[in-house]
Amino acid sequence: TLIACSDGNNGGSSSVAEEIRPQLDLVSTEPPIELPGISASYSADVRYGDGERNVLDIYLPESDQPTPLVIFFHGGGYYQGDKSSISAVDIRAFLGAGIAVATINYSFIDVNQPYDDVGVIKPLEDSARALQFLRYHYQSLNLDPEQVASYGISAGASTSLWLGTHDDLADPDNADPVLRESSRLKAVAALHTQGTL
Repeated sequence: TLIACSDGNNGGSSSVAEEIRPQLDLVSTEPPIELPGISASYSADVRYGDGERNVLDIYLPESDQPTPLVIFFHGGGYYQGDKSSISAVDIRAFLGAGIAVATINYSFIDVNQPYDDVGVIKPLEDSARALQFLRYHYQSLNLDPEQVASYGISAGASTSLWLGTHDDLADPDNADPVLRESSRLKAVAALHTQGTL
């Protein structure tokens, strides 16, 4: 399933498009998969928030121009799973087409008593923050902030649908500049999901 999304407010570009952003210091390492014939850098466990699981991995294709971005959200019922579950075939296909790839970890819901009173909104908001973080650092990452899509499997697919159908979460007056960014997506894809969120 593919859903195109746009709220007509500039395609989801940065809320302060011309602002000079701080440089994001990335440490490039050897990617966990083979990338035959593909020129790309890989950075693991980039911190996008304060939570224990608020980390992402990013693959950036070598390019003279800003690249589109696809974000992958893993499955696992919001209580298990990991960003490493992304398909190597998908990564190679996106990078080969000149598209950057980020894969996200997010906070888990509490499945043991006593249950917290937050529930599934916690991983959803983490995922939105990851998107806003990547958009905020678009200059450092050589990304086109207007060309961002997402997909996932199971719970990750529900996350994509939630982001794609939710009102923009940008908070222009927030003290945190990351949270001022748009959460709009150009497109979402959902694989093996429940659509009730």
